Amino acid sequence: MPKSVRALFFLVAAILVVVATRARTTTSTPLASQPPRGADPSSSARPAPSTGSPGDVSAAFHDHVQKTEVEDGGTVERWLPDDLEGSRHQRLIVKVANGRTIMIAYNIDLAPRLPEFSRGDSVRFHGEYIWNARGGIVHWTHHDPSHKHEDGWIRNHGMMYQ
Repeated sequence: MPKSVRALFFLVAAILVVVATRARTTTSTPLASQPPRGADPSSSARPAPSTGSPGDVSAAFHDHVQKTEVEDGGTVERWLPDDLEGSRHQRLIVKVANGRTIMIAYNIDLAPRLPEFSRGDSVRFHGEYIWNARGGIVHWTHHDPSHKHEDGWIRNHGMMYQ
């Protein structure tokens, strides 16, 4: 993929994160209300339990879900440059169980910087998923000091960051 196309994708993704952060609503579409998934025994995706528990990225991606809480994990593929427009975010690309990559956005205006995890490190995360054709974005991976949004987190080597 040409560098200009890749750069445009990350610019659009960063804009979506900023817009979603500033204009987010308090409602979300739970995975349980989405149409049933097709029977795919190789998929690690599952519908979210009706208890309001977060779903996983595979299910949210499959169902094109916007603004839903997810809790999942994967391996660090690479770090992207910080997004310095609006609220500042560290960004990393994580490969999840279904083989897709997602961008994790971590607000460093609300939480301390993350250490730079190594490529191949296992991470777990909890945050708000926004679908896109590239795999999606998970943001709100930090605490919310105003308590208007569910706190998110990132875990690596036994440490929780929020």
